[in-house]
This record gives sequence, structure tokens and C-alpha cells, in this order.
Amino acid sequence: MIFLKRKQGVQAGNAQLMGQQDRQNDYFAHLPGREKGSYLAVIADGLTKKAAGKYAAVISVEILKAGFSDGLYVTQGAEPYFIESFKAIGKRLGDNIYSNKTGAAVIAVLIWEGYLHYASAGNCSLYLCHDNEIDLINDPDASQIEIDSFQIRKKDIVMLCSQGVSQSLTEMEIFNQLNRKSHPYDKCQGLSELIRQKGWSNQDNATIIILENMAEGNG
Repeated sequence: MIFLKRKQGVQAGNAQLMGQQDRQNDYFAHLPGREKGSYLAVIADGLTKKAAGKYAAVISVEILKAGFSDGLYVTQGAEPYFIESFKAIGKRLGDNIYSNKTGAAVIAVLIWEGYLHYASAGNCSLYLCHDNEIDLINDPDASQIEIDSFQIRKKDIVMLCSQGVSQSLTEMEIFNQLNRKSHPYDKCQGLSELIRQKGWSNQDNATIIILENMAEGNG
């Protein structure tokens, strides 16, 4: 399943694979905001293969989407928006999961006013490709929620992915795809095909979102 968008200074595409699992427990979204130039991308990976894992992933993404659509990052700031969203996610899951307690690994990116703000919890990954270099921005092994920001420049390429991608592909394989002179849609296709070609018998769900910043005046 792949979508592509080019709105408000961001080119975007995504891909999602079920792998060798019986259920797709990843959930994602990417969309422009009401403020000019703002853009949200988020992936959540349910921490159990049962239905409760998908529920946790859906709840996580929808709460982050709701706060973004309401403009909380404008009225409160990016960091408070992330903090309040993760609090709401924790409460919602605690109130509704009951005996099937679970959670979700989450990576969320907010692009706004020349900056990339991100929040990370669990084993999803965030990569940045710029000037022929690739960097892993977050710490997928961190035990606490990680929130940070940095200035984003024109033609910077950002990739969010679930663990099924980072466990299957090397950083060089990811870099080679991100560095291609093509639309994020095509980069997603290339990464998906690499995962398929490897054919791991235990391949996990894999979700990719790639954003390319096209805005002028950001470096």
C-alpha cells in the first residue's frame, strides 16, 4: 500500500509490507496541517502480534493526528504537543486494553517553520539524509520518550520506519535508496523491493514513510 503527496513544501510517500506475519500491526499516517508548511508523519508498531497490538498502534496514531489537526503545536508548541499526546495515548490504552495490556513503539515527525520536531518511543527509527550522508537521529533502544528538534534544510530527506525495516536492511542499503534522484514514492518502492528480495522467514511487519523538504529558505 503506497500513497504519495506533494503539498505545502513536502514531497512524501510510504510503503507497508506484512512480511511473514499473520497480522499487520503497524499503523501510520502523514498529512499537511492547517498552518502553511506544517506536516506530520507518524508510524506506530504494536508491541504484540495479537489484536491488542494493532489497537495500540491505531490509537497512538489517531491521537497524534487529532492533536495536530487541532493545531496544538501552534497554541502550545511542538514539545508540549508531543508530551500531551503521549500522555493521552498512555491513558487511552490503560483505560481500554485491560487484561490484554500492550503498547506501541512510535516515531512521530512534525515539520514546521523550518524545523523538524520529533518524538520517539520504542524501536521505530528516524533517518536523515543530507549532503551524501545518512544519520540515525533517534535512539530506538532508549527506555524513555525522546523529544528533540533541529533545523531542516531544502532537499533534506527524512525516513521514518518500523523495526521490520531497520532489522532487514543495512544503513548503506537505506542510504543508497534515499540518495536516489527520484520521488519519495520511488524510494519507498525500492526499499520495499529490497526487503521482499531478502525473503527472511521471520520478516516482521515493515512500514516506511519518506519525506523530502522542498521549501525555500530552509538552508
